[in-house]
Amino acid sequence: MRKLLLVLVIVSVAMPVCADTTTDLLDSAKSNYEANKYSKALDDLDWARKEIVKKQVETLKKYLPSNVQGFTQEDPSSASVMTMTSLNRRYSETSSGNSVEITVMTAGADSGMGAFMGMAATFAGMGQAENSSMIMSHGKRGTLIAEPTDNKFTATFSLAKSVVVTIESLGFGTDSEVKKFAELTDLAGLEKEFE
Repeated sequence: MRKLLLVLVIVSVAMPVCADTTTDLLDSAKSNYEANKYSKALDDLDWARKEIVKKQVETLKKYLPSNVQGFTQEDPSSASVMTMTSLNRRYSETSSGNSVEITVMTAGADSGMGAFMGMAATFAGMGQAENSSMIMSHGKRGTLIAEPTDNKFTATFSLAKSVVVTIESLGFGTDSEVKKFAELTDLAGLEKEFE
């Protein structure tokens, strides 16, 4: 019970810039908690979290490339489950239809999923030594996996605070587009967002 109240206080203090809807939901959760209506308090917290995730996704979009010459881009899509949030944007080359897809995955560091995601990203290239190499972008190190017979190249960057960025190109004969989009993605800004 005290943990719930502590979460309410922390979220209330940490998110003063959230929309009124979020503040109203947090206030309602606190009122329901104090009235021993725990199910309603939890429901309010769930809705408040969804509103906060929407704000987070809007903030993360600015770190993805936009208006890349020669490419059309789809509107970013997002999903959130438990403490994990993903943001995805697809870019299609105008002349060929080949594509690049960028996925940003975040997980609450305290959930344990963040550690799991980091390990998965780190191990992504293991066991495929002949097809994997290191890639550097904005001072961040990642793993580049080449599947040239499928014209597929994937770069994975495991950033601090349980943030994993995957950039995958399909249809291109080389890794040049993955490297180009890695440079166009603000990896340092994404990482800083979670400090």
